[in-house]
Amino acid sequence: MSDEDFGRLFAPGGAAAIAPYKTSYAPAKDADTHKGNASQCLPTGMPGIMSVPLGYEFLFNPGRVTILTEEGPLIRRIYTDGRGHEQEPEPTYAGESIGHWEGNTLVVDTVAISPKTQFVGGKVKTSGSTHVRERFYLIDPTNMRVDTEVEDPIALAKTWKYRLSYKRSDIGFVESYYCDDDRDSAGEPDLKPPESK
Repeated sequence: MSDEDFGRLFAPGGAAAIAPYKTSYAPAKDADTHKGNASQCLPTGMPGIMSVPLGYEFLFNPGRVTILTEEGPLIRRIYTDGRGHEQEPEPTYAGESIGHWEGNTLVVDTVAISPKTQFVGGKVKTSGSTHVRERFYLIDPTNMRVDTEVEDPIALAKTWKYRLSYKRSDIGFVESYYCDDDRDSAGEPDLKPPESK
């Protein structure tokens, strides 16, 4: 599936909703040039992790909302205890997320996102200057929406806005994703025994 097709699945408005990449950051025509993080045993990271079509689990604790993903090992910790962003937070795949509640809407501001992370659809890295704002809210007891704005002055020509929808499931995680670093170039496990010396 192309980045454009993937974007249409998750963003309203079709092609117009695809990330407005600057020319130097546009998805490459040659798929080998920009491999997705998953093919390299790396987490997708923010903001792309929130669009991976796998399971999510939201844990609500005083002062923090934690999001677990089936893509593991990435864990998002959204601090809702009134703190602000650190002066110079260490960049990570999940970034540093600070949130607050506006009624029944969780408003999240994420900075310090590693330049190794990917935008929605994978294969295109963020620049390390990515800033994500999200609004999580229920539209009924089983459906949640997340309105997202992504700014990246190096990678994006303008603010990228999109909406994701999630449906509650009582199944739990179906399968835990893991990465086997011992893969051949086709992505399949290399099951040949090592040569003896």
